[in-house]
Amino acid sequence: MKLKSLLLSLFFVLATTLSFSQVLTFKVLTKTYNGPYGPDHVMAVWVTNANGAFVKTIDKHAAARVQYLTNWIASTPTKNVVDATTGSTFAHPSTVATYTWNCTDVNRAVVPDGNYFINVEFTEADATGKYMKYPFTIGAASSVTVPNATTNPGMYYTSVSYSTTISAQTPINEAKAGQVYNICYQPNAKVLQVKYDAQMHHGVVAKIFDAKGEQVSQQIVPDGSSSIVLNNLSKGVYLIKFVDSKGTIETKRFVAQ
Repeated sequence: MKLKSLLLSLFFVLATTLSFSQVLTFKVLTKTYNGPYGPDHVMAVWVTNANGAFVKTIDKHAAARVQYLTNWIASTPTKNVVDATTGSTFAHPSTVATYTWNCTDVNRAVVPDGNYFINVEFTEADATGKYMKYPFTIGAASSVTVPNATTNPGMYYTSVSYSTTISAQTPINEAKAGQVYNICYQPNAKVLQVKYDAQMHHGVVAKIFDAKGEQVSQQIVPDGSSSIVLNNLSKGVYLIKFVDSKGTIETKRFVAQ
């Protein structure tokens, strides 16, 4: 039990200090509700966590009438727009607009895996307008297409889709001082490539643990360069622990897709 608890603690420490490249892409086509200023409107797109707490603004187009983006201001009373795209009042576009988020917060730190919401609000009047939010998960690649709603306020947001993608074949940990093993996940082949100096390290064994700290795989990694097949792993974040014949240990994180 002590070993399992230690491994689980190590997992979450690494999960907050090691980053991987993940991007949220959100697409939407807004429609006028024929407000006093329509089709001109002010608008905001932002991210909140599972508890509704503000994470980051993606886009804010508003100036003099920003106070009528009441849901956005309730989420971020300071009107935080760190790294956001900003502008003033604009007309509804005739084509689908695309917004992206690199999964970082206002401090530019990578957010932890988990459930989040993408929020979108616009108004064409000196009053609260139309607001919707859509759930998504960080930690695994996904894609969602939302059927066009037929009720207010959903009818004003159409062609909605969003996806999270994780960069393929990107080393999770680049070679750094003191690091022995380099890993590279290839999602299409469901393979994890491993490289290390076979002259310095012998009898290397790789042990893979899931987010619960349970060991799900173990195999020998010979010859300094090897491919570990991951066909049986579910999507999610894992730790791989390397142990050589001298008892030297190194742990890394990867995301199975």
